[in-house]
Amino acid sequence: MSGSPACFVIGIPWMFWAVMAAWMLGRLNREETRPGLFCLAQWAVLIVVAIAAVGRVATGDVAAIGPLVCVGVLAFPWPIARRWLIPRGHWRAAAALVRSSGWVWFDDNHGGSLVAAAMAALHVRDRGRAITWIEPRCDNSDVGAAASLLARGLLAEARADRAAARAWIRSVVEFEGEIRPRHARELAVEWCAAEAASRGDWAGVLEVTGEGHGTANSQWLGLVARRVLGTSPAPDDEGLRAGWRRLRDRDRLAPLLECALAVSSEHREEAPPRTCVEPPRHAEEPWQSALQLHARLLAAASPLAADILAVGAAWDRALSETTVERELRGRAAALGSNVDPIATARSDIERDLVDLALRYRVALGSPRSGSDAMIDCVRRRLRSYVLDRLEISADALATRVKLERGLPIHEEWRQWLLLRDEFDSAVALAGEGVRRTAFDIVHSPATALAAWLWNHRGHKVYAHQMFRWLLRQADLVDDDDARRLQRRNVDCGY
Repeated sequence: MSGSPACFVIGIPWMFWAVMAAWMLGRLNREETRPGLFCLAQWAVLIVVAIAAVGRVATGDVAAIGPLVCVGVLAFPWPIARRWLIPRGHWRAAAALVRSSGWVWFDDNHGGSLVAAAMAALHVRDRGRAITWIEPRCDNSDVGAAASLLARGLLAEARADRAAARAWIRSVVEFEGEIRPRHARELAVEWCAAEAASRGDWAGVLEVTGEGHGTANSQWLGLVARRVLGTSPAPDDEGLRAGWRRLRDRDRLAPLLECALAVSSEHREEAPPRTCVEPPRHAEEPWQSALQLHARLLAAASPLAADILAVGAAWDRALSETTVERELRGRAAALGSNVDPIATARSDIERDLVDLALRYRVALGSPRSGSDAMIDCVRRRLRSYVLDRLEISADALATRVKLERGLPIHEEWRQWLLLRDEFDSAVALAGEGVRRTAFDIVHSPATALAAWLWNHRGHKVYAHQMFRWLLRQADLVDDDDARRLQRRNVDCGY
C-alpha cells in the first residue's frame, strides 16, 4: 500500500504534463520533416513517464498500470482512434485524442482531430451536434488546407450530400506537388476509391489509385479494379488474396474478394459501347427516318456522340430533299408565315442536339472549318455556349476580386472548383481546339484570385494549388508569357 501514494505523486504529475505538452506544442507544430518539435517533445515526456511507471510496476505498485496505459494511448493516438473510437461514433473523444498525434498528423494535428471527428460523425445517428461543432473549426487559421477540405467532404457525406462530398474530397486527391500531412491525401484517396467502387465505377477507382497514394484499402481496391477491367498488369488470385489479408477490415470486404476472384485475370479487350440510335430496318422516306432517329435519341438513357452524329447526318439528308423543302414551304405559306421553314427547322433541331450534349456531357469535338453540315453547326453552337458560360463566371470572379468581396476560404475554394469544372467541361465538350481560348478567359481572373489569397488573406496553400493548375494549363497551350508568370508564382512555394 505504501507504493500507491508514491505512484500518484510521480505518475499523475507526469501524466498531466504529457497531456499539456501534447496540447500546447500542438499549436506550434508546423514542421516540414518527421519527426518535428511536437513529436520529439511529446515522446520525450511519454518515455520518461513510461520509465517511471514501469519502475513502479516492477516494485509491485499495481496502481502505476494506469499511467502506463495512458502513456500507450497518447503514444499511438491515431491507430487507437481509427480502430476503436471512430467506428463507435465517439467523435469528441476521437478529436481530443488525435489532437496529440505527433506522427501521423505531424504538421497539422489540429486538422487531424477535425478529420477524426468528422469520420466518427458518420457512425452516429444524431449527426447534427457533431456537424455544428466541427464545421466552424474547419476554417481556423491553424487547420491545414488538406485536412480542412477532407473534413468538409466528410461532413457533406454526413448530410447525405454525396455530390458535394465527392467534390471536396476529390480536390484533395488532385492536389499537385507535395501535400502535408501526407495522411490527408491517403484518406482522401481511400474515400474516393471506396465511393467509386460502391457505384461500380472501376475506371474511377483505377484513376484515383493510379499514382500510388493511399492506404492499404485503396491500394487493394486498385488491384480489384485492374482485375475487373482486365488492365495490365492484372493481379492473379494469390496477389488479390495477399492484398486482402493485409486489410484491417478484410472480413467486410470478403464478398468483394470473391467477386474479383470470379473474374478471369487474363487481359480482355473492352467491347465498344453500343449505340442507342440505330437506322430503321426498312427503307423509309428521309423525313420519317430522321424523325424516328430523333425520337429515339430523345428517349435514350445515355446517348453517345455517335448517336448525335447519326441524327445530325439523317437530318442533313432529310432537309436536302427537294420534296421535303417543297412540303415545308407549302405548309408555311398555308399558315401565312413569312419565316423560312427550313432555317427554323434546322435551328430547332440544332438546339435539341446541343441540349442533349450538355445534359449528358457528350463530347462532339471541333467543327470543320467552312462546313454547313448540321453536326458542325451543333458543334459551333455548343462551343459558343460553353465559352460564353465560362466567360460569365470568369467576369463575375474578376469583379468580386477587384471589389475585394471576400468569401470564407472554403467558399472561395468551392467557387474555384466550379470555375475549373466549367473550364474542363468546355474543353471536353467542344474539343481541344477551345483550350487556348478558354485559358485566355480564365487566366487573368484566376491569377488575381490566387494572388489576393496569397498576399492579403494568408491562404497560401490554396493559392499555390491555383498557381500550379494555371502553370500546367499554360504548358498545354504553349503560352510563354503565362508560363513565366506562373512559374515565378509556383516557385514562391507555400
